[in-house]
Amino acid sequence: METVSIDKEIIHESNNSIIYKTKNSKTEAEKIFKVSKQQDLSGLYNEFQIIDENKSQFGNSKIVFEDSKTALVRDFVKGKSLKQLLSEGKFGLAFFMEYAPKIAEILFEVHLKNIIHKDLSPGNIIIDEQTKKVTLIDYELSTHLRLSEAGNRLSFDLSNNLPYISPEQTGRMNRLIDYRSDYYSLGICFFEMLTGTTPFSSEDPLEIVYAHLAHTPPSLTKYNVEIPVIIDTIIQKLLSKNAEERYHSLQGLLYDLNKCFVSWNFSKSIPDFVVGTSDIPAQLHVSQVMVGRENELQTLVDCFEKSANGEKVVLKVSGYSGIGKTMLIQEASKPLTQRNGIFLSGKFDSLQRNTPYSAFSQALDLLADLIMSESEETVAKWKSEIADSLGDLAKIIIELNPKWEKILGNYEALPSLSGKELQNRLHFVLGNLIKLIASAQHPLILFIDDCQWADDASLDFLNKLIVNNDINYCLFVLAYRQNELSTSPLLVHFLTH
Repeated sequence: METVSIDKEIIHESNNSIIYKTKNSKTEAEKIFKVSKQQDLSGLYNEFQIIDENKSQFGNSKIVFEDSKTALVRDFVKGKSLKQLLSEGKFGLAFFMEYAPKIAEILFEVHLKNIIHKDLSPGNIIIDEQTKKVTLIDYELSTHLRLSEAGNRLSFDLSNNLPYISPEQTGRMNRLIDYRSDYYSLGICFFEMLTGTTPFSSEDPLEIVYAHLAHTPPSLTKYNVEIPVIIDTIIQKLLSKNAEERYHSLQGLLYDLNKCFVSWNFSKSIPDFVVGTSDIPAQLHVSQVMVGRENELQTLVDCFEKSANGEKVVLKVSGYSGIGKTMLIQEASKPLTQRNGIFLSGKFDSLQRNTPYSAFSQALDLLADLIMSESEETVAKWKSEIADSLGDLAKIIIELNPKWEKILGNYEALPSLSGKELQNRLHFVLGNLIKLIASAQHPLILFIDDCQWADDASLDFLNKLIVNNDINYCLFVLAYRQNELSTSPLLVHFLTH
């Protein structure tokens, strides 16, 4: 019997996965094995589904189980990653002119499949320098959806590619994500192909996030005066903070890049021209920019600044359903990032009025996700501080939201209480947790929506938080529909006084 061996070589390893290259000794066939390090395998299966649905473009793939682990197997793509080429010093105007149009073309083909990549970076762009072929890989975060939400936090996956994410992907811009998010990431890649560095870099992740939101990218001529102004104009357009100001289609970008390419090949110079003249929107979009609420937004920002300077501020926002109360509150995300703040939110539901503290349980869920997206050192710091503050009573947090056991560890069951004693213990724990969170280092916005449906126990707790003199650096934002207030005297008095 003929023996066939499979050689396996690790070619990449990250916090999320290990990538192996395998070779069959008989057939010489080369494959990629991608093994996830995460318990949640949804990204791996998502990538498999996208590749499987587009075999003609992405090749073959399958899910296998090896050594008790789930792995994605796909065809090996020859070449080097753009990241590796950049590290070898292969960047500059000539390198950009050779490969930028090809990268834009391959992204255009992906978008034609109605796929938003959402993780475009030099590590996911493969270039075969012999054939000049460009391939885009890694579709774990990709989506078929036309729009998707980022939320008010970064996912763990995105935090590894911070220099390349779009402003809307930070979750701090109150914007949905569409295909133009990839344009911004493409602009960062182009910037690095020309200069060898990204426009925004820092040891502090929140500084990078804030730069994506508020800082203008430096001019390319700062790094190389020989880069034509028109190239800088194209890159700056891709890197616009608002998606509405970027290119509307890759056809428009490719038209401008090809125009540059022709001039460069002919005379090694590129004259100025008006960019975007052939830029026809790929899809119809309704603008997500808020207008006509400048005064209200300024009031909100002023309230947050007061809380960030050590005060406790309570802001009540009333209005009919659908007029934009929630969107207005979420607009505070940008100054929040600048102050290294934390945004937590929860909302009451008319169908869950018999479930006490439901809005606070949602806020706890967001906080748990936020902490778990941090480094191991930061998670350990939170665990230690909470343990020091609450002791064995930290078990209460786990009972409210079991996800917290991953952060705090196991705690023994607490003595049973009932009635007022049980409520007082819960209020003590949650109050001390909020006191710990809201600090000069991390000012807090606690947004509670649909307060017209709050239960009496939650209202009592909210009132205790507001009058607690030990809680500072906190902005409480309470939104409600005035036309739907119930006949509860406690509720009416709390929300209207």
